[in-house]
Amino acid sequence: MATEGIKGIVLSCDTKGIITNVIHNELLEDRNSIKGRHFPAILHPSSIEKGFRFIDDINTKLFSFDHYLTIQNAGRRYRLYFIGLKLNDEILIIGSENHQEAFSLIEEMQKINNEQANLILKLMKDKFTSPPPDDKEVQTLFNELTRINNELVNLQRELNRKNAELERLNELKNSFIGMAAHDLRNPLGVIQNYAEFLAEQTSDTLTENQRWLLEVIQQSAHFMLGLVEDLLDYNKIESGKLELLKTTINLNTTIERWVTIQIDLAKQKKIAIKYYSSDDEIIIDADLRKLEQVFNNLISNAIKFSFPGSEINVQIDRKGEFATISVRDQGIGMTQEQLEKLFKPFVRIAAEGTAGEKCTGLGLSIVKKIVEGHGGRIEVSSTPNKGTEFVVYLPLKKDKG
Repeated sequence: MATEGIKGIVLSCDTKGIITNVIHNELLEDRNSIKGRHFPAILHPSSIEKGFRFIDDINTKLFSFDHYLTIQNAGRRYRLYFIGLKLNDEILIIGSENHQEAFSLIEEMQKINNEQANLILKLMKDKFTSPPPDDKEVQTLFNELTRINNELVNLQRELNRKNAELERLNELKNSFIGMAAHDLRNPLGVIQNYAEFLAEQTSDTLTENQRWLLEVIQQSAHFMLGLVEDLLDYNKIESGKLELLKTTINLNTTIERWVTIQIDLAKQKKIAIKYYSSDDEIIIDADLRKLEQVFNNLISNAIKFSFPGSEINVQIDRKGEFATISVRDQGIGMTQEQLEKLFKPFVRIAAEGTAGEKCTGLGLSIVKKIVEGHGGRIEVSSTPNKGTEFVVYLPLKKDKG
């Protein structure tokens, strides 16, 4: 919303000044406490009399400007610039720190409510198109309004230009990431394959230190190749080129097969994976390869951040029109601050896993995009040092009948 950050309020009142609705609020701590109250009653005692004159002025002239009044709410005081407009049987009161922000609030009201917009514009036109030459206050306000409107037009024009430039730079960035990742993938694959070949062929002839160095090369090449693959996936998604080749799958047998594969990896850290399902047949339409990417990321993260000797629970269930896949671990967990950054690309919540495993900072942002591309959503809850649970919601296959 364009008015976010503007410390002001927009109130709807009846003709007596009774507040019927709080339309915009970036100021009051207790907004509900003022609904149903008389507008002057929410003012500081020093402004109550002016508040009554303000309401009377609106009803008499259909509009009123340049009123500085002090609001009192939740033990705090706010001195605001107020504008009032009468719209049929309703009074609209706009208050902000200065007149420029007040007119910004009016502009936003025009976007929200076309009927109110037309009435506001009509009042502006009637009162300000040809202001009385002998009314200096109205003449000054009209000139100020014209200046502000011109500034808004110029700002809008500059904003459009900046947006077009940002869009061009974003496309350039995506193109660069795509080319760089493609060029890196092949040589990294060669390094990894040759390192594995050397490890197999020379395992009996290498010293312990040489085997350790070869293992470092393998792990580093594997990590870099994974990062490049993530970059390619992220670039494809950001460019709007995420293609889903959906087929009908039984989620139970599919997840169970993937769990079996991950169990062997978990055993290396002495972690147990338990699988549960509430139904033998939970059918969805999904891209099998992309769904495997989602699950492998979640379960590998659970292994990565779990403590040795702990347990990971994978559970499939039905909730309304959705199938749910839950992955819950007993690992290091996350704080609320970390959870807020979790799905942002290139943000690493933890530097490494419990056994020193590395993280790219892209996996979960890709997971979220893939899940949302299937018409689903992903939720997460976590407690530091107690564990994390991810729950993926995917739409169940609808019966043709």
